[in-house]
Amino acid sequence: MRVGTSDAADAGTPIGEGHGGWLKASHDGAGEPLLGHLDLAAPAAWQAGQALSAARLLADAQALAARLPPRGAVINLCTDRYRFAVGLLAALLRRQVSLLPPSGSGAALEELAQCYPETYCLVDGASQVSGLPLVVWSGAAADDPLPSSSPLIPADQLAVIAFTSGSTGDPQPHPKCWGTLMAGARLTGQRLGLDPQQAGAVLATVPPQHMYGLELSVLLPLVWGYALCAERPFFPADVSAALTTLPAGALLVTTPFHIRALLEEGADMAPPPRLLLSATAPLPSAQAQRAEQEFRAPLLEIYGSTETGAIATRRSALGAQWQTLAGITLQRRGGQVWVEGGHLEGAATLNDEVELIDEGEFTLLGRRGDLLNIAGKRLSLGELTGRLLALSGVEDAAVLVPEAGCERVERIAAVVVAPGRSAAELLAELRGQIDPVFLPRPLKLVAALPRSATGKLPRAALLRLLGEP
Repeated sequence: MRVGTSDAADAGTPIGEGHGGWLKASHDGAGEPLLGHLDLAAPAAWQAGQALSAARLLADAQALAARLPPRGAVINLCTDRYRFAVGLLAALLRRQVSLLPPSGSGAALEELAQCYPETYCLVDGASQVSGLPLVVWSGAAADDPLPSSSPLIPADQLAVIAFTSGSTGDPQPHPKCWGTLMAGARLTGQRLGLDPQQAGAVLATVPPQHMYGLELSVLLPLVWGYALCAERPFFPADVSAALTTLPAGALLVTTPFHIRALLEEGADMAPPPRLLLSATAPLPSAQAQRAEQEFRAPLLEIYGSTETGAIATRRSALGAQWQTLAGITLQRRGGQVWVEGGHLEGAATLNDEVELIDEGEFTLLGRRGDLLNIAGKRLSLGELTGRLLALSGVEDAAVLVPEAGCERVERIAAVVVAPGRSAAELLAELRGQIDPVFLPRPLKLVAALPRSATGKLPRAALLRLLGEP
């Protein structure tokens, strides 16, 4: 699908200077505000330990919008979360669509540009992007007047097109309107108990270009009047250091991969976060309990997908049941589980196998197709992965069926990070815990797994590690 109808610019060079005629910030009719901050003087972001007001965020967005080229879509590659947010709002003001690529690789961006030819890239530093027009981020001048109100954006305006990660196949596009995104952030914030009168800060280890990162680390604070954190700490020490620069009681948006690293490093979170939020993969209950104890904060998992956005939560330390967000219901029809209501524009099917307790509560059994059935015996890939991760010395692991799509599972493979351990030792320990038919062969030891910024593992990358075609 093409987005936009404007003229092309020279590829690979900065563009955007001197383009006038951009759309006004205000619109007639019903709309959703860009920001939910009750006081525009209140912090909307923290950057390098400095508070940036909601009015400053709006001024930067309006200034950037004036520089954007007359194209239909933008790939926002800003690594600074504040600059990403400014770029997102600026694109909305220009009625441009923000594309969220499945990865930041040159090949992925080039393929995206072929599908959406009226596209340019927004960057906030040195970029290796080639073959695409570039706009380098810049905000308002220091002496520019600050706006006194938040502009409205039509609820039905197409805001972003998010792409699946490619962990289970080719990335697929999923368009999202501004009203849908805002409604989802409201429902999520209600479940988390957020209060715009007592706004706080949101720190995230995940990138804003991912649907989970966009919803929880950008849209959630924008809707609820909280302040997003510009930095994206990766190492445990960096997470601890970032928390010290924020007001007490910040929300930490992260993943099971990062939680495991924080626990192994014995990271000191002082002041402790008000909430730990995790997504992208199920978190074992024992790990959730340990995280709550060591980090002195409740941990909530977010369940959702690129297709649906966030739709349910659970407190993993207390139970395995998921509760859907307000108004969202699940029903089994025709052998599949359908989700609808709430912020969803229509009904969608889940990619996971679940056991319904009622229309608003369920337990997760695993991804559809992850349940192994060999010689009449059953085991899920998730459980097998968990068994590997529990072995002494195993730092990371992934299990997959190389011949995906076959009716019969002929073999299971595993890629494991376990310095100082041998494959034979790990298999011997595993043999005492599971039926031998589920032993992974091969079990290949590697230095590191090719995880994405959100901790996911693209299937194609795992197959390359295994030497599979």
